[in-house]
Amino acid sequence: MPIFGEVMRRRPRGVAPRFRFGALACLAAGIALGLGIHGTGLTGHAAPPPPAAAADPAASASPYPSRGRAQARGSMAEEPTGAASGAASGPASPEAEAAEVVRLTNARRVRAGCRPLRVDARLGAAARAHSRDMATRGYFGHTSPGGVSPWRRMEKAGYHDGGAENIGRGYLTAAEAVAGWMSARTHRRNILDCRLRAVGVGVHHGPGGPWWTQDFGYS
Repeated sequence: MPIFGEVMRRRPRGVAPRFRFGALACLAAGIALGLGIHGTGLTGHAAPPPPAAAADPAASASPYPSRGRAQARGSMAEEPTGAASGAASGPASPEAEAAEVVRLTNARRVRAGCRPLRVDARLGAAARAHSRDMATRGYFGHTSPGGVSPWRRMEKAGYHDGGAENIGRGYLTAAEAVAGWMSARTHRRNILDCRLRAVGVGVHHGPGGPWWTQDFGYS
């Protein structure tokens, strides 16, 4: 069954965080503090319905605090096409699957009123390296066992304006991966953040996979 994990997101450079609290939010926060209830900051968990053919798929998104409010309209799933057309044509190549993730992601963004993301080779290199690393070392998360964050991975690949990351495991097609991300609020927020400008996707086939990484940037 699909499992969604942490959310990682990053503010655009030079933008200070803005906090807005309504009366009800303040009241709820006061009650929570009085009861000793602690939140999870910028992390969240959710579980979407399992794709029909997937074997224990899982997904995770990672955002930093954002500047303003992301638009989230148009939540209907895309129909599988091309790389995601199903078993009749056999498994697609990782490159074709990555291209299909970008296509489906941009279709969602356009429907929500955002501009399409451009493909950045540096983000793609960082995403492929992370998918391969998760499969090779047998972990599932945004930060590696050695403490390397998504932003550090992007910087090592030459991209210095990283914004967000979605990851997934076990989804058999690009359509399943994107539908899984779109079914969880935090992951959908990354996809529909109109301030993001670039994307790179890495897919790795291996035990426990396929492994999916979607890295976003602000420039």
